[in-house]
Amino acid sequence: MKKAFTLLLLLMLIFTLSTAVYAEGFDAKFDPREDGKVSSIKDQTPFGTCWAFAGLSTLESHLIKSGISNVDFSAEALIWWACGQYNITGFGWANSSKNDGGYSSMVTGYFMSGKGPVSEELVPYNTDESTEWYLEEYFPEAAKNPKAEYRVTDILYIDTSDEAKLMDNIKDAISKYGAVYTTWLDTEHREDNGEAYWTKTSDIASHAFSVIGWDDNYPKENFLPIDGSLPNDNGAWLIKNSYGKEFGDNGYIWISYEDESIFKIDETFAVMNAEKPGNEKILELDEYGAIDTYQGENLYCANVFDFSEGNDYLSQVIVMHKAAGSNYILQYAPLDSDGRPDMSKAEELKKGSLNHNGYETITLDEPYKLPVGKGAVLIKIDGMGEIGIDMNQLSDSNRPVFNAKINKGESFIINGENIVDVSTAGTDTNQMNFSIKAVTSDSAEPTKEPTKDTQQSTASPSPTNPVDEDKTTPILIAAGVLLVGI
Repeated sequence: MKKAFTLLLLLMLIFTLSTAVYAEGFDAKFDPREDGKVSSIKDQTPFGTCWAFAGLSTLESHLIKSGISNVDFSAEALIWWACGQYNITGFGWANSSKNDGGYSSMVTGYFMSGKGPVSEELVPYNTDESTEWYLEEYFPEAAKNPKAEYRVTDILYIDTSDEAKLMDNIKDAISKYGAVYTTWLDTEHREDNGEAYWTKTSDIASHAFSVIGWDDNYPKENFLPIDGSLPNDNGAWLIKNSYGKEFGDNGYIWISYEDESIFKIDETFAVMNAEKPGNEKILELDEYGAIDTYQGENLYCANVFDFSEGNDYLSQVIVMHKAAGSNYILQYAPLDSDGRPDMSKAEELKKGSLNHNGYETITLDEPYKLPVGKGAVLIKIDGMGEIGIDMNQLSDSNRPVFNAKINKGESFIINGENIVDVSTAGTDTNQMNFSIKAVTSDSAEPTKEPTKDTQQSTASPSPTNPVDEDKTTPILIAAGVLLVGI
């Protein structure tokens, strides 16, 4: 009996040594298809609109995990919201064609705008190749003034920079929120075997999709060898793709944990909370969401809004930031005679600690009664952090990528007694508005706090830099937006 027990221990040791050690605290396999908790497979053919389908699939998975079934959202509405206005108004994303691809920030901006998602039934996907171009004559009527069926309140930007924590962070986000949006290199450089894919190439990715599960024991033998070698260990991510059911395993594929092109974008994200909209109104200067980020120490930023009748109470403030764990203070300030925030009359609305990187909705403990007319909403963030901005973007060939609608007297940085109007500072490409949104209603009833867990923080609190210090050292940071569209 003792020999048999010793042999069993030896076999267990051999098995352990030959098997990769994966994230603790998670099941070895997670596949929502087994419980029917996944939306239908879509087909983006014939256009390069993977980014839209991937984003909507990620939201659908979140809602299904939250107990909401029969969700089927319109990619057509999303792509026209993002790219349809430039040829009409001169503002927005400057894509000319549905085959120009897209960016993750198009998706997150759409979700946070209150204009989407809408149902596939309302705005069905148009596969007519003659409608490839973003021309006004092809703009679907139902997509011109959309009303979101669900309001996304919080989006988590997942830390993908630390390889040691990457698997934990992705599995944690899928477990909590249903799915993760990311990108991958889908080119001739990949090796595939129908449903199993991997590449050793770490070039910039070209295709977006939704990651919905994993299998630590997915056989490495299912992958084709690259330069004569298989992956070192078993294990793969389960991908919900947008190439139709004929592709891969009924529309799904597996990508090896050792693929070197997946999860390379900064804006790999998960939807943390979405709910049915009420009578709230979202006031914003960043109509298309954050395009870049602005970095500084002890950032103190303000957006000016017109709180006219019907916007009597401020209930929530939405901020796109990368300052998780930092302390913040929210304020309201009237404007002085020059149209700048009057800091001598600023009132504190709420203070606390920022929960997660990405878009965060901060709910006031009690709705704030707004004076009629223009006023400023301010946020002060301690330590080093980044805040989302809306600004013009040019390509390497100096062609417009995004054209922002920016006006004088809209966004300000407070630096001691110096109040800088950043909507007129510097050259055209440096003018900006902050990604600070005001959520208002005509009711004094407290707003329900959005449901959200805390993800592993990607930024540490800075107790040595209290939020009250009047020290701001701003730096403009390129967001590293990545175009995908295969």
